[in-house]
Amino acid sequence: MQAQKSGSSVHHVTTKDPSRDQSARSFQTTDTNVDLPFSEGNVRSPGQVCQDHFKYSNKRRFRRAAVTKHVYNYRVVKTGDGSAPEWQEPLQMLLESTPVSSAETEDTNQVRFITPTEKVLRPLPHRRADEIPRPRKWTRRTFSAYIYDLCNSCPPRVVRRNLYQPDGQQHQTLVTRMLVEVFLDPEAQGGLNTAAFNMALEYLEKHNQVPTIRRVFVELEELGLRMNVKTFNIMLRGAAMTRDISNFIFVLRIMLDRRLTPTGETWVAFLMLFESTPIKMKILECMDTKGLLQNLSTMKDALGQVIDGALDGWLNRGWRPENFVDYMDRVWGDAWLSTSVANRVLNELGRRRLIPELLAVWETLPRRGVIFDSVSVNTILQHSVHRGKLHEVVQVICQAEERSPIEFDEATYEILWNLARRRQLYNVARVVWRYACTKARLSYKMEYQVYKSLLGDSCRPLTTLLARWDATAAKVAVGVDLSEAEQSSIFKTCEWIDNGKPRDGETIAQMKEVLRRDMASYRFIRHSEPFGRMLQSALELDEAWLRAGEETKSVAWKVSNALRIPTVLEGILLVRG
Repeated sequence: MQAQKSGSSVHHVTTKDPSRDQSARSFQTTDTNVDLPFSEGNVRSPGQVCQDHFKYSNKRRFRRAAVTKHVYNYRVVKTGDGSAPEWQEPLQMLLESTPVSSAETEDTNQVRFITPTEKVLRPLPHRRADEIPRPRKWTRRTFSAYIYDLCNSCPPRVVRRNLYQPDGQQHQTLVTRMLVEVFLDPEAQGGLNTAAFNMALEYLEKHNQVPTIRRVFVELEELGLRMNVKTFNIMLRGAAMTRDISNFIFVLRIMLDRRLTPTGETWVAFLMLFESTPIKMKILECMDTKGLLQNLSTMKDALGQVIDGALDGWLNRGWRPENFVDYMDRVWGDAWLSTSVANRVLNELGRRRLIPELLAVWETLPRRGVIFDSVSVNTILQHSVHRGKLHEVVQVICQAEERSPIEFDEATYEILWNLARRRQLYNVARVVWRYACTKARLSYKMEYQVYKSLLGDSCRPLTTLLARWDATAAKVAVGVDLSEAEQSSIFKTCEWIDNGKPRDGETIAQMKEVLRRDMASYRFIRHSEPFGRMLQSALELDEAWLRAGEETKSVAWKVSNALRIPTVLEGILLVRG
């Protein structure tokens, strides 16, 4: 490593890949057993991971200080007039108010009315926010449960439209109004508690309801509700998400004036405030100096804010991407990879079109005990569809369903729909549309494309395969609750050119009714086969159609020969298609 001086700052230049440099791996430590790379097949319990993390955290601390300068190559830049950058003021405030190796104390005001396991087992029904029943008696527990139901009552787009279409209300506006009403309701004041307010605060911050937050905050303080450090951490996170450093400093000063000690979440919010990797690395070094990274949760959250820049710097130096995860294991321990961190790693690799390396990281997640989500799947799909390897894309869906109970979102189905459109895959589009309908995960773009396709004339001369697909695909895809005979009967009216008559109002109404029934099928229809398995079967059938040139045949032929998708209606198996 060499050092180049430029003015008052020092720029560290690294030319060696630390994954191959033995001195960089050990960082002059005397204990040769410090490195704990994750070995393949060595599955360890979360308890063992945590024990190892804290056992070696102090030894790794000295190594991380060297790593920050050795790998991430940061430097502190002064402003043009010689004054300190604006980020140094809040940094100094945090350094002065955070004790070294501060213990993350548990919030005694929290009301733990529901466990994470119960959250999974208790899905909220689809209903309007004003249909959620209020408790008969207000206690801290019932108050918190009611706030939880309000804040988590966000049904999918299709369901929201069906629920609120009669009076045209917006779900978010209604929830915000009801949160304000219940917190300021004199009858409910017996159940007021800080944990419930923090839940509501997170919802309001997420939807940028700053004036509402200020109003409720002031009025609840006048009622004597004691705010805790988590309350301020949520507000700091909201300021950081909008990159509002002035508001961040303002909230931080109020927090410190009340003698509340900053926690790891406070520092993570401070990390979120900046886009600059050098500044983030300086803050991370300060967090390590204070011992905050000894907390496993804080370490993962902090790394989630810097991993993009770290991986970007690693790849810009020409170092091998497959060595990055091993290197991070040696520096941070093998418990550093969380869901959010993994998603950022996947996105950075995909952005650089390093798809084999991306899939290699994806394969390691189950062995590490990392729980992936729909964002993980969408990231892989979004970047890997450009390779044209369709079976690779379908395999990701199958693996995701096998590894954990995952709910794909609107983006997942839209990505797959666009893929089917580009490759003119009628059966894939059929499976994607029907599963999206029964899961109530239809995006507006999918709905609009299907509507235009239903009204398209499939018999007029079409110059390209894509134009033909746009005019016919929806007629093959729709009909979740229709039998083959019913579907064929309806789409006989699609051949408008045959009798020389234009589309009439009756035909358009019929198409709209089919679309409406599909979009309402989430209420009473479920599919009996896994999505990935049906997607695989659809892809194989489409490939057979393409080889035989059958994708150019009539709509009636496609409907009769399309993949049958078994459905379940109120516990009865329906082999309809």
